[in-house]
Amino acid sequence: MYKAYIAFLPQDGRFYDLMLAELFEKEGIKCTFAESLAGYDEMCNAITSSDVYITFSNPQFIYGSFNPKAELQYALRAGIPSVIYKLAPGADYLGIDPISNFDQAAVFQFGNGQYLADFPGFVREYIESSRKNEDKYIGTRLEKPYEGTDPYVFVSYSHKDKNEVFEVIRMMQEAGYRIWYDEGIDPASEWDENIAEHINKCSYLIAFISPDYINSQNCRDEISYARDLNKERLLVYLKETRLPAGMAMRLMRLQAIHKYKYAASSDFADKLFSAKGIETAKI
Repeated sequence: MYKAYIAFLPQDGRFYDLMLAELFEKEGIKCTFAESLAGYDEMCNAITSSDVYITFSNPQFIYGSFNPKAELQYALRAGIPSVIYKLAPGADYLGIDPISNFDQAAVFQFGNGQYLADFPGFVREYIESSRKNEDKYIGTRLEKPYEGTDPYVFVSYSHKDKNEVFEVIRMMQEAGYRIWYDEGIDPASEWDENIAEHINKCSYLIAFISPDYINSQNCRDEISYARDLNKERLLVYLKETRLPAGMAMRLMRLQAIHKYKYAASSDFADKLFSAKGIETAKI
């Protein structure tokens, strides 16, 4: 039986808990409801031991003492498949944050022929689809993000490109580079502050460019902030990508590697490791 962690509106009470539990049970999914947990540690353990994280979105969403944005970010960065149930058309907010910030989560839109009774089946299909892709992660065992005072590389990427980026991170870690990437950010921390702090402290930033990267406001903010700080930057193009004119103008003088043009990973690695300035982050 699959396990689902569900962050729901506490003011809706046990009625929805019991109704959802019964509907999900029929699809072979056991539910843990966030409001039943005693505190922060239980919340973290429940999320990371689940097969899927589910949250509900409307402009009035308020969840207990935990920030729903931080919970969802924690789930996504822990690699837990995540689903947002949009309660109504136009309900594009988790607290005050646009759902577009969480574009790596699946979205179930209530209405338009999709209703609550259809939701558990949608979730089960999403879990099974995610599991089919798990083989892409096998062998991609990463060291924890570097935390220290020595020079390190900050990795900026879209989570939709996670599989390919993690392969590069693993390769760099094995070659002796200190790498920071945003997996496992503590949900009790302020996400934006955490990212800004690590860009401030890094000696080098690699941006993994793709159409999904360009479409992510968070990714664009990261590379713009690094530019403002005059950080050494390298662009690694995962796919052929057309940059918006303004962004193309700002990035045109940066070093760039078109990874998708290299047939052999060893040739790409040679090019990457010879990039100007990257040696400062090597042990």
